[in-house]
Parts: sequence; structure tokens; C-alpha cells
Amino acid sequence: MRDLHHNSHITTSGHDSLRLEKEAADDNYSLFMDLVKADKVDHAKDLINQFTLFEFKFSGAARHLFSFGSVAMVDLVISRLGWLTESRYEPKENPIKWSLKAGKNDVVAHLFSISSASSDPWISHCYLSCLPTLLEIESEELFEKWLSTLLRVEQFDKSEHKSQSKRIEEIWRYITDARTVKATRRQIGGEDMLISSWRKVYDGTKIAQNALGRALRHVAQTTCSIRLAMYLINRGVKVDHTWSKVSLTPLCAAAQRSSFANAEMMEYLLNQGADPEYQSEKILPYRGTGLGTRGHNKVQIKDQIGAKEIAKWLGRSWDEVVENARRSREERKAETEAASRGQEVL
Repeated sequence: MRDLHHNSHITTSGHDSLRLEKEAADDNYSLFMDLVKADKVDHAKDLINQFTLFEFKFSGAARHLFSFGSVAMVDLVISRLGWLTESRYEPKENPIKWSLKAGKNDVVAHLFSISSASSDPWISHCYLSCLPTLLEIESEELFEKWLSTLLRVEQFDKSEHKSQSKRIEEIWRYITDARTVKATRRQIGGEDMLISSWRKVYDGTKIAQNALGRALRHVAQTTCSIRLAMYLINRGVKVDHTWSKVSLTPLCAAAQRSSFANAEMMEYLLNQGADPEYQSEKILPYRGTGLGTRGHNKVQIKDQIGAKEIAKWLGRSWDEVVENARRSREERKAETEAASRGQEVL
């Protein structure tokens, strides 16, 4: 009995010790958060050495730091704990986005500078993936600072031995991602910023046709901005680009929703030569499993809701819109040929 009582006393003491340690740690984090708001960098130096990366991140101190801290305080934590690289498995936890949403413009500009020069893939992800947030808040000043560091040579991931062309295509995927395009919300300011980033990466470089075509499809899937689509098509993106028999062309993507913007996009793509008869193939999974495939179904554009309801927005049926686009293309072709013959005579 005495031994059991003795062991019980030890166990209780152990629990008390752990509780006291946790309370002390919580007090330290609360103190650190107060120091961040007061910008007491010198006082925080000794305290930060008591934190582990894991504890710092999950205590809420990390978000607090990037939302309220000064450049000096942020630099202190980064020098001691690094860039919170354990967050690489949690894409929503982006320190730059925290500072952006908190309006810490000086911290954001500083993070742009140091992150764009890093070869660490997670840090590079933080830098590139904050573009949608920049487009949402429409801050031209911050966007220009972000854009000015976009193509730093040091940003190429040396650990994976990526060539410059591969790295440029990787950047292109970020800045033409569906979430990025959607963040413009068809606003002129946001679209101007996005086009500026596209121009900086695309003009003068060679990007694979699949990457270019995917960008046009993302426009058709999200905002249906004719300005963005026009920029891409005028630079050689194929209007009917597709990379497999089950992928959608931009016209197919635009036809999946019924709205005025989608109707305008479909009409524009048809005028640019999109094929209204294209049939994508829908994969049929095994019943009840969602796995594998037991065949394909042909999907026609005219059967999509956007095509069926196009008259609701444009006052013309799908067949009429298709026929008008065909005649318009033929007229433009005839005008071009006539102008060419006139130049030959001269």
C-alpha cells in the first residue's frame, strides 16, 4: 500500500510539473505577443530562444507576429526560427498573406525582397501564392514591389536543378492559376495587374503550349474576362487548346455555366474560331467506387447549360450565335485577302 501511495504521489507530482511547464510556456507566448505589439525587439531576443518552431507556430504567435510585428521583429524571429518551414504542409498558412491582410505594407515589402531571393521551395511558394491576395486588395504599390522581384535568378530552385525555362513555366502556373484569375473579379485594376505579371514572364520567353492553353481555360472557367482571353489569344494561345480527350477546351469550360459573362465569352471564342462541335469525353467511374473507368461519354457543347440558355443573355439561340460567328470569320477573312491583293497590286 505504501508503495502504491508513493507511486501515486510521484505520478501526481509529474502531472503538476507538466501543468506548470505548460502554464509557464503560455505565459511566455502571451508576453511575446505583448512585446510584438509594443515593438520591444531587445526584450524579445532572450525570450525567443525558449521557443521551438512547432510550439511557436501552433501557439498562434506566428500569425500574431506577421500580423502585428515590425520589420525588425519579423527579422528577429526569422533569424532564430527560420521561415516556419514546417508550414509547407499547410498551404493556407502563408506568412506573407497574414501581413498583407493586416495591412503591414512595410513588412510585406521586406518579405517580398527576402523571399524572392530564396532557393527554398516553400519560401518561394509563399512569395508566388500571395498574388491572388494582392489582386483582391488592389494595392498597386505592393504589386509593383512584388513584380519588381518576380524573375530574380536566385529564385530558381537549385536543390532540384531546375533550368531557367522550367522555373519560368513554374512561375507561369502560379500567375495563371484559376484562383489567381478569379481574384481579379473582372475589375480593371486587378486585370491590369495580372496582365502586367503575365507580360513580364511571357513576353520574350518560350512557354509550353499546354501551359498557355491552361491559362485560357482558367479564364473561361472563372471570370470569363474577354480582356484576359484577348491578351492570351493575341500572343498565340490556341483557342481550342486541349491536352487530352477528356480535357475541356476554353469554349467547353465557358459553356458549363449560364451567365451574361459566360455568354459573352462563348460568343468571343466562337468569333476567334473555336469549334462548336468539339466533344469532350466524360470519364465514367465504376458504380459506387469513384475509381477506375468503365468507359467514356461524349459531351457536346450545345448540351451544356451555358449554350442552352445563351438566348437568355444575348437574345439569340446557340445555333444563331454559332452561325453569326462563322459568317463574321468569313467576312474578316475575305477583307484580309482583299487587302493583301491590293498591296500586291501596289
